Amino acid sequence: GGQGGDGGLRAPRRERHAAGEHLVEHHAQRPEIGAVVDGVAVAATSQDLVGYDVGTGVVRWRSDAFAVTPDALVAGVDEVYAASRYDWGISLSAITPGDGTPRLLGGIAAPGDPDKGALELAFDRGSGATAARRVYALTFGALHAFDPIAGVERWRAPVDPDGATTPPRLAAQPWVRSLNASGGAVFLVGRDGRLCRYDGDTGAAAWTSCRWVPGPPQRSPTLDLRAGRVVVAAPDAVAAYDFTSGSPLWSRSYANGVELTVAGSADATVVADDDGMLRALDHTSGQQRWRSRELGAVTALLADEDGVYVGDADGVVTRVAQRALGGSDDR
Repeated sequence: GGQGGDGGLRAPRRERHAAGEHLVEHHAQRPEIGAVVDGVAVAATSQDLVGYDVGTGVVRWRSDAFAVTPDALVAGVDEVYAASRYDWGISLSAITPGDGTPRLLGGIAAPGDPDKGALELAFDRGSGATAARRVYALTFGALHAFDPIAGVERWRAPVDPDGATTPPRLAAQPWVRSLNASGGAVFLVGRDGRLCRYDGDTGAAAWTSCRWVPGPPQRSPTLDLRAGRVVVAAPDAVAAYDFTSGSPLWSRSYANGVELTVAGSADATVVADDDGMLRALDHTSGQQRWRSRELGAVTALLADEDGVYVGDADGVVTRVAQRALGGSDDR
């Protein structure tokens, strides 16, 4: 969402498409949709952060308070977490969704060239009576667990394919964008093509062996954790695994390839193919529940309980109303 080509802010316009009602806005810089919390969708551009009202698409706030524009955003319980890379490591902040006010949480020592290192965040509120909130940060070199309440790093798992270091450790360099976490567990896909689960409290490997995903992928898979399943969208297929055991449940291939995956509802996962068409897959069977028209070159995909948010290469953010997600396959 945001600015038009003339640099002025345009009012959002409504369009009705095959998959439901959309809210559309234009932005001069390609937006990366980061998180949706308390009715605000937070997007990062190359210049600032923008908060949009999810119901109207109206800009609620803009923030240029960060010395370095965040490289990654993730939704927490009542705030948005942001991470920026520096040559010394990673700086973590919390953002109030209502007005965009940032609050510095702390840093993670992870030296490296900030222009060459990918970074992804995941958030988990934990599980059980002793649940602790965690923000997980993944780079090419390590997985980090950060306590946002205490402001400290709890553990890190470096990449060590030879197993020379003391656990926790990663058995292969990860696809950074594949990171996701829920219920006290952290999941990611290694560049060796295997899906791995790690204990959120200790970083220890939770499965005896990691599971092979369709491929092996030549670009980053993405994960959706929902309804006791881990859904993996690899470049040419989508597959589901049991959350606890890792047992394969179903797989579906796509001739046109898959771009991204996102949780669209409690029982469906939405994927975008290389032609920019959205498809909703049933969590249990993998069967297609509905599909959209082609929306262009999709660059970002995110969902909350009210809708699916799509960013494309032309700088357009589109919201698909959640009520459209129960549609039939002929949409």
